[in-house]
Amino acid sequence: MTDLEAITENPTPRPERLAQRFARRIEPTWGFVLYGILYWMFVANMVGTLPLIAAVAYYQSGEAPGWVMFLSTIWYPLIQVPLWWLFQRWKAGRRADAVRLVRDGEIVTASVTRSTGMDAARQYTIAFQGIVLRPAVDLGDEPQCKVLYRSNARHCFVFAPDGSAVACGIGRGDPLGPLGRESNVDPLPEARIVE
Repeated sequence: MTDLEAITENPTPRPERLAQRFARRIEPTWGFVLYGILYWMFVANMVGTLPLIAAVAYYQSGEAPGWVMFLSTIWYPLIQVPLWWLFQRWKAGRRADAVRLVRDGEIVTASVTRSTGMDAARQYTIAFQGIVLRPAVDLGDEPQCKVLYRSNARHCFVFAPDGSAVACGIGRGDPLGPLGRESNVDPLPEARIVE
C-alpha cells in the first residue's frame, strides 16, 4: 500500500497510529535526540551550574555556611526536573502539529507551475490555494500532484506519482513571500546593466 492510498482510504479524522507514523517523517525522533543533547549540554547545565559558581565565588574567601553547602548539593538535580519537563512540552508541541496535519488534513490538487533542470537535478515548483512550494520530490512530467494540506500547518506532504509522500515545509524564509504565499515581488529580479 502506498502512502497516498493509506491517507485516502482513511477518512478524517484519520487513526492516531497512522498520524503518528507520518508525523515521525516531519519531526523524526533522532532530531529530538540531537536537540535534547544540545539543550542539556548548554541550557540545562548553564542554569544548573552558574548559581553554584556564583555561590562558590561569593564564599571563596572563607568557609561557606551550611545552607550554601546543602543548596550546592541538591540544586543541580532539582533544577534538571523542570528543565526536562519544558523540553518534553516543546517536543510534544512540535510533533502535535504534524499529527494534526495527518489526522485532519485534506488532499488537494496542486499544479506544477515550473520545472527546471534536467533528469536527476530537476527541481519543481508547485502551487495550490495561493501557496507556492519547491518540494524535493520527482514529479516526472505530470502537470499536477496531490498534496496533504491543513491550513495553518507548518508542513505538508507532497505525493510523487508512485504514491510516496515527501514532507515539505511551508514558508521558511522562502523568496516567494512570507509563509510560502505568492507575493508581488519578483523572487529573481533581472540584473541591471550599468553602462
